[in-house]
Formats: sequence, C-alpha cells, structure tokens
Amino acid sequence: MSYNLRFMGNVLYRLKRQYGQHLEIVWRTEDTVNWTTGDISRTRDSVTVKRAIVLPERQDRSFQYALAFIASNKNFTYGGFFDTVRRLVLIDDKELPTDFKIEVGHYMVFGNSRYEIIKADDYHNCWFVEVKQLDNAIPNNVVTKVMFSSLSIDQELENE
Repeated sequence: MSYNLRFMGNVLYRLKRQYGQHLEIVWRTEDTVNWTTGDISRTRDSVTVKRAIVLPERQDRSFQYALAFIASNKNFTYGGFFDTVRRLVLIDDKELPTDFKIEVGHYMVFGNSRYEIIKADDYHNCWFVEVKQLDNAIPNNVVTKVMFSSLSIDQELENE
C-alpha cells in the first residue's frame, strides 16, 4: 500500500511540474440584503492553489425541451441546443490547507474564467474535481493585495 501511495505522489509531482496551473477556490461566506435598496452584498473567501493539474477541456452538446412538451406531450415544441465545457482538475492535498474540503457550491477561477464545481472526490492524497465553465460570468475571485515599501537609512558623521 505504501508503495502505491509513493508512486501516486511521484506521478502527481511530475504532472504538477509539467501541467501545473495557478487557480483559486472561492466560496461565499455571507450574503447581506439591504432592504431599502434591494442590493445584495456577498462576502467571499478563497484558497490559492499554486499548482493544480488542469486537464484539457471536454465539450458536450445538450438539448433542453421546453416545459410545454413535458406538460402536454405534444409533437412539436420549443427547445434548444447548448454546449457545455467541462474539465477535470487534480489537486494535491499538499497544496491545500489542512482539513479543507472542496465542496459542490464552491467555484474555481483560472485562466480568467469561472468554473463551477460539479463533483469533488477525495482519494488518498489527491482531489479529483470535475468543473463546468460558466460563460459570461464574472469570475468574482478574491484578490489579495500586499503592499510594501522599502526604507533605507544612511548615517554619516563629520568631525573637524
């Protein structure tokens, strides 16, 4: 068993080195409604993953019937085709904080696109996460800004 875990660790390490991509996992922590204006303010939190293995996208075409077809069982109805883009993302447990669980309802932001988490499975030391791309959605990622300034002090002494 330990040999298999070590082998998986080595494979994950190589894949992260070749196909690793920076991403953020974001979730809502609080929603507040202003009753006078009707505005909703949402508070979000995020976890940054330095190297996640993002596999190539898979595009599916689906068809959705209109509700009239289901309700009355008519021969002609309205509906539409639409395409969905799905990806599989592998995340090493070492990249996440301890006791952090990826859940459905969280979303990922990478490549300036937002991906909704459809399914998240935790194996021995790796998360297998299936995500669906949301078109025309604002990424809403949490941006952490770090400000710093450098200060240098020189001292001179003159004596006569």
